[in-house]
Amino acid sequence: MMFPVPTSYASESFCSNDILSWKFPKTLGCYTLIGRSRADDATSLFIPELDILLDCGCSVTVTRPLHIFITHTHLDHCLDITRLWGKNGIPKVYLPISAVQPMQDYIRKCQVLTMFKETDPDPANWVPSFELIGVKPDDLLDFRETMKIRVFEMDYSVPCCGYGFYERRKKLKQEYRHLSNKDIGKMKRENKNLELNEERLVPLFAFMGDTTVSIFNRYENELFQFPLIIVECSYINSELHQEAAAEGKHIIWDDLQPFVIRYPNVIFVLIHFSHQYKRTEIRDFFQKLNLPNVIPFI
Repeated sequence: MMFPVPTSYASESFCSNDILSWKFPKTLGCYTLIGRSRADDATSLFIPELDILLDCGCSVTVTRPLHIFITHTHLDHCLDITRLWGKNGIPKVYLPISAVQPMQDYIRKCQVLTMFKETDPDPANWVPSFELIGVKPDDLLDFRETMKIRVFEMDYSVPCCGYGFYERRKKLKQEYRHLSNKDIGKMKRENKNLELNEERLVPLFAFMGDTTVSIFNRYENELFQFPLIIVECSYINSELHQEAAAEGKHIIWDDLQPFVIRYPNVIFVLIHFSHQYKRTEIRDFFQKLNLPNVIPFI
C-alpha cells in the first residue's frame, strides 16, 4: 500500500506540519495531491499541475491557486478563503449556488476587518477579490480549454457538491471510422468545413464532498467511470461510531468497503478521517486490509 509522504517547503514563512503529498499513478496523469484533511478540522487539497484547490479549510501551499472548488460552507472546508486573494489575478471560486451570497457577505466582512483606511460604504465600489461561481447538480462546466467539470449532489446536512474532472478529446465520428486515411484526406480537401471529429469526455478523477455512500448508488453509472475518486471516510470503527456516522451523514468504512471491492480498477483516495483515530491507527487498519486500490490520505 502506498501512503502519502510529508511535504517540505523551501519557504520558512510557511508552516507545513501535517501537509502530505501523493503522486497520481502515471497512467492517470502527472498530477500531485498536496494537502491535509481531517474531519471538523480542515480539508484543503492542492493540485499544482492544474492550479486548483479542492476545498480551502487551511493553507497548504505558498502559492495562491486561481481555481478553488468548495464542496460546502462548513468552516473546515472554506475557512481559509479570505487568505487566497490572488496577487496575479482574481481567483474563480466554485461553490453551491445557495452559498454564493453568504460567502460574498463573509468575504466582505473579512475585508472590512483587514482594511487600514476608511472604506467606501458601498461594497459595489470595492475592488473584487474573488469571482464566485454558483453551481448546481448536473452542471457541466468548461474548465480551461481541455477539461470539463461535472457537478454531483452529495447527501449531506447542508447543500454540498462533488466535482468530476474530465479531459476533452477529439475522436473520429462513428460514421467515418470505416474509412481509410486516404479517403478521409480526400473528404477534407473536398469540403474544408466538414467536421469529422466529435468531442469525447474522458473521466480523470472525482472529488466528493461530505456525504454518505448513497451517492455511489445514485451516480453509479457515472462515478465509477472515474479511475480515481477522492472521498471521505470519516469513521473506521463500526462498533464505536456507526451511530455517529449516520447522525452526521458521514461515511464509515464498512459502508464504503463493498464499493471498493466491487470496483478494483478504481483508486479510492480516502480523506476526512475523524480525529478520534490516531494517524498510526488509521494506517495500521488499512495496512492489514491490504487493498491495492485504497490510498488513505493520512
